[in-house]
Amino acid sequence: MGWKFSEYNLDSVRVRIRFDEEKPDYYYFYTSAHKDNPSEVYIGFERANNIIAKLKKAKRLRIQAGFNNDGLAISEFNIAGLKWDHFGKDNPPAKHSN
Repeated sequence: MGWKFSEYNLDSVRVRIRFDEEKPDYYYFYTSAHKDNPSEVYIGFERANNIIAKLKKAKRLRIQAGFNNDGLAISEFNIAGLKWDHFGKDNPPAKHSN
């Protein structure tokens, strides 16, 4: 049996996220399947820049979500020392001179 979020609604899921000892906050994330490969799923978060900034600083991440209508579960992750290697608009790769 696969896992399914209980609060799934029109391609979005609401989860409660807590960074370190900050007050928990609700975030939405959205899913989309690749048109040529439906098993390839992309996830986008509302306020993604806010989440990424907090991930880079935090040591502990807790996510509360409901699965399979079994009530809420909290997943906890040790993210101390997380190495952020993603290159994006705000973090372009270094240019090398030839």
